Amino acid sequence: MTRNLFILTSFFALPAMLHACDLCGCALVTHHDRLPNAGLYTGISEQFTRYKTMQEDGRVINNDARQKLDSSITQIFLGYNITQSFGVQVNAPFIRRVFRRSEEAGIESGSVGGIGDVSLLANWIPVFHQTNELTFSLKLTAGLKFPTGDSDRVLEEAAEADSEAAEAAGAESEVEAESMETAPESGIHGHDLALCTGSVDGIVGGGAYVRWQDLFLIGDVQYAIRGHGKHDYDFANDLLWSGGVGVYLIDRNTHRLAVQFVASGETKGEDEFRGVRSDDTSASAVFLGPKISASWRDRLTADVELDIPVHQENSGIQIVTDYRLRAAISWSF
Repeated sequence: MTRNLFILTSFFALPAMLHACDLCGCALVTHHDRLPNAGLYTGISEQFTRYKTMQEDGRVINNDARQKLDSSITQIFLGYNITQSFGVQVNAPFIRRVFRRSEEAGIESGSVGGIGDVSLLANWIPVFHQTNELTFSLKLTAGLKFPTGDSDRVLEEAAEADSEAAEAAGAESEVEAESMETAPESGIHGHDLALCTGSVDGIVGGGAYVRWQDLFLIGDVQYAIRGHGKHDYDFANDLLWSGGVGVYLIDRNTHRLAVQFVASGETKGEDEFRGVRSDDTSASAVFLGPKISASWRDRLTADVELDIPVHQENSGIQIVTDYRLRAAISWSF
């Protein structure tokens, strides 16, 4: 192996949660096969998620109102490696969501968009070992996410809470009650459409890589520790993980190509609004799919990945993932 082996671009991803909350992990560039050179790098990643399946407590139900959500998260990142083993990175996500959902007054179609939460990350490689046939590396990441996006959509939770309280007190008319009984329940709520958590969050994670000849194995994990959010709405902590086995199809000094089979997963607890847990916000999922990665002259790297859900659990009624596409490109100066 030479110092010019393939630079594999790995993204903690993963960004979306399986339900419409769609919390995005931070894109991170990882040079697994070598210690990265000191200096500047930049790139962009895109994650598109399609939601059309309705579930209630982990069971698929009819989507009579044809509710759906298309979510696009574009992250622009800029980083600087101070040394070969330590660097910093800034991520700025731009989010757009197009939705169709059921409301008491009928079907609502619309879209939301804008900047998400900007993150500042520090990356450290404490272990790197390489021989002629074997490479092993370990990378750790920690940082903060700042509430730069718009979280005002969570205010819809107050309207829902007031409506439920009025219903319990018998304040609704018979006509309104009948309308609520016949209208399909929405699987897309205010917390699903918010562009950020409205809180300062901590991010910790790590990744390990092992290569033997043309085969390699990668594992990544990222955990978000949510702070107290605006409007008394607190998003739950969430865990993102991924792992996969791959093989280099082309391994030359000037260009390389690798394919992977990736398994990834996400777990999130129940959010809290005004100190009360929301019973339609917890979720967990497992995805499987292929990933293709390529590099040119150890400067330009690109990859594309397809994630198909094979297991999804949730609380209450939520709209869940049908598929997810991710792509990224980066340049090292």
